[in-house]
Amino acid sequence: MYYLMETDYFAKPEPYRTRAIAPVFGFAPSYWIRGRPLKTPTAPIRVELWSRGGNGMAEVFLDSIPVFRDDLVAILIEAGVDNLQAFPAVLVDPSGKEIDGYKAVNIVGLVKCADLSKSQYDDITGTGLMAMGFRKLVIDEAAAAGHAFFRLAEAVASIIVHDQLKARIDAANFRYVSLRALT
Repeated sequence: MYYLMETDYFAKPEPYRTRAIAPVFGFAPSYWIRGRPLKTPTAPIRVELWSRGGNGMAEVFLDSIPVFRDDLVAILIEAGVDNLQAFPAVLVDPSGKEIDGYKAVNIVGLVKCADLSKSQYDDITGTGLMAMGFRKLVIDEAAAAGHAFFRLAEAVASIIVHDQLKARIDAANFRYVSLRALT
């Protein structure tokens, strides 16, 4: 079984939102969802925190550049996830305080595994790739080929997590990591 990873914006306190502080070593925010390797930056990537009513420090921020807390990255690596690039990141809160302990995360590779015959979706581009809008997403487990953590080729902003990895993430009792079941 597979799950969609999201930031839980219903948790209290509501988490901060993020936006990259330019320049990000020539990487547009869209580069982080293409599934391609990125060159290693020469300094920590700076990400601004801003509030839409909350000031919670989430374990995963997915608003612009994906940013994961170090302990979440460690769980993924310890579980054998080998398609991550994790670069040092500094979060800057609204007062200007800098917060360490996070990584900007690039997930390398895209997996085309949505079962379109069982899913409900809008194909925004007409290509069956990149930006499909799913109301119901069903993963073809054979096409997923046992991948534990990946971006969905049909909707590249979607991060998919396998059942076995979910158990490890759940054991950490993260407040802001939401893993929504896919059928």
